[in-house]
Amino acid sequence: MAGERSFFFDGEDKLYNSQDFAQLFDMFFGTGVVKGYMDELSMGPLTNGMKVVVNKGCAVICGRGYIIDGVKIFTHDPAHTTLDRIDRIILQLNLATRSINLMIKKGAIADVPVPPALQQDDMNNGGIIYELPIAQVRITKGKAYIDSTQITDDRSFCDLQGQTGLYAKKQLGVKMVPNYLNYWSDMMVSDYRNPLRYWVDGYGVYHVEGTCGGGVYGTNKDICKLPVGPSKAQGVFAWGSDGKAQFLYLHPDGSLRFTSIFSETSTVIIPEFCFRPSRL
Repeated sequence: MAGERSFFFDGEDKLYNSQDFAQLFDMFFGTGVVKGYMDELSMGPLTNGMKVVVNKGCAVICGRGYIIDGVKIFTHDPAHTTLDRIDRIILQLNLATRSINLMIKKGAIADVPVPPALQQDDMNNGGIIYELPIAQVRITKGKAYIDSTQITDDRSFCDLQGQTGLYAKKQLGVKMVPNYLNYWSDMMVSDYRNPLRYWVDGYGVYHVEGTCGGGVYGTNKDICKLPVGPSKAQGVFAWGSDGKAQFLYLHPDGSLRFTSIFSETSTVIIPEFCFRPSRL
């Protein structure tokens, strides 16, 4: 017989525990680092020695949440003189201690080292420990410090299933070049700023951001045209390389057009904005 369960309801005969809540949250979020939240538990080496730093972020492991709002520094054990090893940085859920903690899981030295195995119990069937990998750190023989080449990102991100997948959905879509007009174009390849691009997320919302230059300024002059536009003209704030403000409108036909306020510095810098096409 299949066991049926449902929750949550009022009444003294209705008792729930943390596992009930965790199973429900697991249905929505899965297991992983939360994409787009603070620094996403990214990590890197410190300037010297055997230290690495994990940055701010949060994660969900089998329906249980973890947040760190500051950096955490770890010191790895010294390197072996003749053999490498691979350590892991992990997030460990431990139901025995009722906690989730960042920690080092030390590897074994070897001619061909491998990272230590992860303990990932079935948390819905009596499991106690589940380890979520964050990074691998190769401890190089005879080396007294860690640099970025020794760190491998090992994060996986939450499934954020169904319509709860806002962060994940927004990552979808290839960045595309708009149809430039009036001699506007990308900046030189050597320019450090992002070129003007647009992309579409999983909800059909358009995102626009970047820099272009070399074109013709003027009231009602178009910079470019996108495949679609908003249902009504949408104001867009930008600035020139001199730091002065410029104001544009994105029109329903997709034309990105100057108003009478602009700075003739041959550069238009547009911070990210988004719009919902008229067809949505």
